[in-house]
Amino acid sequence: MNTKRKHKRLAIDFDGTLVDDRADIEKDVKEWKLPNVKVGAVETTKWLKENDFEILIFTCRPDYHRKFIEETLNLQGVLFDYIMFYTKPRVSLYIDDKGLKFDNWANVKNQIAKEFHIGNKIGEQIPEHPYEDALVKNKRQRFYFDSEEKILDFGGGYGKAWKGEQLNIDLYDTDKKVCEYARKSGVYRNIYSSLKGVHLENYDTLVAFGILEHLENPFNWLLKFKKIPRICITVPNARSLHRFLGVRLGMLDNIEDLHDGDKAIGHKRVFTPESLENLLIDFCDCTGHQITEMGSVSLKIGNHDQMMPYVDIASELNDVAEHAELVGENKFYGAELYCELIIL
Repeated sequence: MNTKRKHKRLAIDFDGTLVDDRADIEKDVKEWKLPNVKVGAVETTKWLKENDFEILIFTCRPDYHRKFIEETLNLQGVLFDYIMFYTKPRVSLYIDDKGLKFDNWANVKNQIAKEFHIGNKIGEQIPEHPYEDALVKNKRQRFYFDSEEKILDFGGGYGKAWKGEQLNIDLYDTDKKVCEYARKSGVYRNIYSSLKGVHLENYDTLVAFGILEHLENPFNWLLKFKKIPRICITVPNARSLHRFLGVRLGMLDNIEDLHDGDKAIGHKRVFTPESLENLLIDFCDCTGHQITEMGSVSLKIGNHDQMMPYVDIASELNDVAEHAELVGENKFYGAELYCELIIL
């Protein structure tokens, strides 16, 4: 089936797309202070006209701004056919800095959650990214679990880490929808939304994948589980290769800075190997645990969206990175740090 668009007609938003958003547009018009068009706008509209596109400029500005907009565009060489006010034109494509690309509502919900930092508490999960499945598999492989040990998975969500395994594992999660899904999955023996009445001393292992970075006081939280003899931890790694790349590209000022993606899922910090080790040493001094293994897992060179072309080979990519001594025990360039604590 031919999916090419028949009508080469598109609409381009004015403020924020062709020109930078202005704090006081009425003042600009009164003083006739024309904004500069964004880099690439002139060349792109010229290219569009060369390829027989009809270009509509649309805006929520009032109609009496028409001459102001026309002069802004004409003097700087932006090509267009019409300007439309207070209406949505019928076109094949819309170009708008505030628009979301629609493919399905699950992805739209995810984009909105990230944009407005919704779902930023433990248990208030925003929809998971497909690449997250690959990371879960990688970090799961760093730990060995015996079918006889009793495991508490704290905030484990849907139980993807345990799919296909026969383990004696319970879930604690405060999200009712997650718990409902987890019950249907059949992964967990018991599911708790409160720790009241849960006998923590009866567990052999605590799994805390992606928990400490959400907490105001990770040390105090860990002390609640001091009677559990084995603790398996993963946290985001500040020294991940993709964070160094983010600094180099000017996307982060510092590898320990939180970007919008971190904030959207409720991260309060990322850990360096040293900061995680110091936290765990303080905990061990109080409880008698010892750090038996520490390292990193899952090499990333971009964010989840940028890593999607590699999702089908994520496990192999991790294996190659371990062979190159970038990830693994005592290697610290992976996206996540992992650590195992045991009372010997």
